[in-house]
Amino acid sequence: MLLIKKTYRIFLFSFAFVAFGATALYLFFKSRPESVTDLKVTNRLESIPFRMSATKDAHISVAAAEGCFLKINSGWGTQVIGLQKDIILPKSLTANAGIYHLSLWCGFKNLENKTLEITSLEPEGEIDSYIGSKSIPADRGLHWAMLTSLPTDKFRNMVSDFTKVDMKMIRPNGGRVKVKQPTQNGIAYFKILSNSQTGKTIISTSTLKAYGKEKELLELPNFPVGVKLIFEKNILFADNRQYFKVLTDQLVDRFGNRIADGTLVKFRIEDSKGNLSYYRGFSSDGIASLNIQNPDNPGILKIVAYVDNLLSSSVYQLNFQPYITSIEVLQNKQYLEIGPILGPFKQLASDGKEVVVSFKNSKIELIGILRNGRTKVEIPKNIRKGEQVAISIGGIQKKLTIK
Repeated sequence: MLLIKKTYRIFLFSFAFVAFGATALYLFFKSRPESVTDLKVTNRLESIPFRMSATKDAHISVAAAEGCFLKINSGWGTQVIGLQKDIILPKSLTANAGIYHLSLWCGFKNLENKTLEITSLEPEGEIDSYIGSKSIPADRGLHWAMLTSLPTDKFRNMVSDFTKVDMKMIRPNGGRVKVKQPTQNGIAYFKILSNSQTGKTIISTSTLKAYGKEKELLELPNFPVGVKLIFEKNILFADNRQYFKVLTDQLVDRFGNRIADGTLVKFRIEDSKGNLSYYRGFSSDGIASLNIQNPDNPGILKIVAYVDNLLSSSVYQLNFQPYITSIEVLQNKQYLEIGPILGPFKQLASDGKEVVVSFKNSKIELIGILRNGRTKVEIPKNIRKGEQVAISIGGIQKKLTIK
């Protein structure tokens, strides 16, 4: 009996507590501002259209609702605006094309939603145009460059798809090209195939009230098709105090375009003794030239020209005739008086040429310098009679015996 009474008291206490809580919740919600709970807060977004063109002059208002806020979601991010007072949608929103999702929230309740689509205007202002590559070989369509244009409206919004962009070009051969390319995802593009003539392609883009800057595409000569050499002198002597000039013939590609200035041409030279030397030249107006020192020894000089180590000329052979034709030597007790030394036209050999005197048995080598076709070399004191001597100049040699 005692247990029943105790259980009954617990039941009455619990019932009284629940009744008090329900009454308190009722009075709390009844005392809250009507704007938070009452569905009359809705219809705040009625003044916002479903679709409109981009503008900064629109005055789209949303009425105040205490305790509520407006949430705007778009590709630009999320923006939250309190509704403590009437607001006007910001110009930064109405001028930017895109889709905006607007929602009205009061407390934790989403009371209203609206989708607003803002469309771009007609193209106006400057068109952003790009060309890449900026230069291509003139090889009749093997290479190409892409022209890309991005027209926008006056608020820099992408224009709608299928807006036609006029693209005009003047090619290096004087030909004119005009195409209309539609935009897709804000971009219009055109593939420019290479011409067969070198020069500049001048490009312009426009559509309605929008215009792009002038663009240039350089069409450059391709790789040369052959290398031929030309020599300025026909009669050559083995005089290393002289030079001869070697030139390439006009270097052109397969369409006859002169190669670009500054193209590197390498020359490989082998003399009659097998000595190798290498020289570099750079083209100007399609021709590379080089001044080369004459060899000191008569015989065949072989010359080959290379472009980029891929294209080579034939092997050209130049026959250098002896420069020295006569050597006179007078021997006395202390000196060897060498001269006159004569050239091919019975002229005295050039000043400054070296005369090499070799004492074979003693393995002594002395050098004399010509002046007025003569030089004097002192005989070393340890040289005995009968010593073999070789006197060399310009690949010519005269032998004698010390008396």
